[in-house]
Amino acid sequence: MAETILNMEGLKTYFFTEAGIVKAVDDISFHLKKGESLGLVGESGSGKTVTALSVLRIVPKPGRTVDGKVEFNGDDLLKKTEQEMRRLRGSEIAIIFQDPSSSLNPVYNIEIQLRDVIMAHQKLDQKMSKAKARERVVELLETVEIPDAETRMREYPHQFSGGMKQRVAIARALALKPKLLFADEPTTNLDVTIQAQVLDLLNDLKKKFGMSLVMITHDMGIIAKMTARVVVLYAGRVCEIAKTYDLFERPRHPYTEALLAAVPRLDMRKTLRVIPGNIPNLIEPPSGCRFHPRCQYATQVCEKGIPVLEETEPGHFVACHEWQNIRLKGEKVNIDQ
Repeated sequence: MAETILNMEGLKTYFFTEAGIVKAVDDISFHLKKGESLGLVGESGSGKTVTALSVLRIVPKPGRTVDGKVEFNGDDLLKKTEQEMRRLRGSEIAIIFQDPSSSLNPVYNIEIQLRDVIMAHQKLDQKMSKAKARERVVELLETVEIPDAETRMREYPHQFSGGMKQRVAIARALALKPKLLFADEPTTNLDVTIQAQVLDLLNDLKKKFGMSLVMITHDMGIIAKMTARVVVLYAGRVCEIAKTYDLFERPRHPYTEALLAAVPRLDMRKTLRVIPGNIPNLIEPPSGCRFHPRCQYATQVCEKGIPVLEETEPGHFVACHEWQNIRLKGEKVNIDQ
């Protein structure tokens, strides 16, 4: 049985604003095995990105992790000093940000941006020369299938297409061969053909480097293609955790059912289903189950009591008061469409 590389218990990350305290991540728990691909899925505002930033401890101000445990290879990251975290970021845990146009520095060429990452993490007695680092940059760019790497590494981000910039961002994240990689919606703003290429590249690189991967997305098709297990988030809390196949075949939470029903398909003859309403205001979230104002199955108990995440069958967890009384059927997603 594979070892656990990441274990998160009761994570709470809040943003302290003038309007009030935004409970962006409010008591999230899950784990990740070594070499596993895990999906974090939910609408915008569900807490997916903030969860990843909390692990890396790069939550922007006025945000702060106020409670919980985040264990990486048995060590609690929330107890480490900033200097210790700087050594871990990039070398052990890396992230591919959503928009490469903003995460890549426009005033430095690609070689400098990748070379500095490599050299910043070298030990004093093993300092790499700039020539060796340059060779590593070329190797990285070739790994992510950027043609004519020796020439293109001297160019600037604005000279690359969106798909090529995302490949550069992937190369930077993989520069030090991290054990855990967060991919935060890495195909946003890319056309469908380029999306497929980037996803295939990530899959190949995960296998090549033996990494654990957390795929952050709202796209259930990407979840079906890329992950073995899924954590469904809503309004800063976990709704459901299951193996990907089981989630699509037997969703237990009404929110998961709604997400699956909203996936467009080529055989769809009726109007596309949408989830009524919006993600709630997390300064004053709804009482009880946070999804109850939008849930067609909600009862009075849903308005009053916070549902506990419980195991309904081996490996399948759900936080819903009424899961035993409702019969949900997932909408299968054909990822080849």
